[in-house]
Amino acid sequence: MRRSWPTPLIVLAVVAAACSGGDGGQQETSSTSATVTSAPDTATAPANTAPASTLAPATTSPATTEPTPSFAAATFEVTPGTEQVTITDAEPGRPLSAFGPDGELARGKVDDAGALLFRRLPGGVEITVGDQKERSEGVVTLARDQHPDPAFYAEQRLPTEGLGYITTRDGTTLSASVWLPGPADQGPYPTVVEYSGYTPSDPNSSGFNDIFTALGYAY
Repeated sequence: MRRSWPTPLIVLAVVAAACSGGDGGQQETSSTSATVTSAPDTATAPANTAPASTLAPATTSPATTEPTPSFAAATFEVTPGTEQVTITDAEPGRPLSAFGPDGELARGKVDDAGALLFRRLPGGVEITVGDQKERSEGVVTLARDQHPDPAFYAEQRLPTEGLGYITTRDGTTLSASVWLPGPADQGPYPTVVEYSGYTPSDPNSSGFNDIFTALGYAY
């Protein structure tokens, strides 16, 4: 026999259930809202952010670098020039190399006079010279397009009679002998220039200088 429930009783049960669920939802929302607003600012950080004390350092091991070689001070002299360096007072027969910022640039052997010249080096860079035991202080070569102020030349004076020296832009001194056909204050005189590695360094020589001065030329 089917039992039928009175309609008012069913309605009353549904209304009671709805009222009970609504109260629980409001309390949960209210509790959650209070938790968020009362938490410190750090509570808003992502959940997977580890505390500072547990973070691993950015570098777990120190960087390894090649040790800098230790060289003794050079016992020879190194003089820079225009795209070249000159070595003097070195041990004859000793092999030496020229080094730039990127490594070895040239190598050679010292001659019997204790000298060595490295040509065709890059200009305007620091060059050191040495071997596996010794290394010179760095010197800077000149580039071909580097020129000193004109005053560098204008301030130099040639000798008016006999031997003197001219200083070039890299510090090299060139010997020069001057012979005049008369007193210096009676010039200027037409001039003949001889470029040589011999006679200009010997003010007591005779030859072309006697001929040209007799013809009224400075030589």
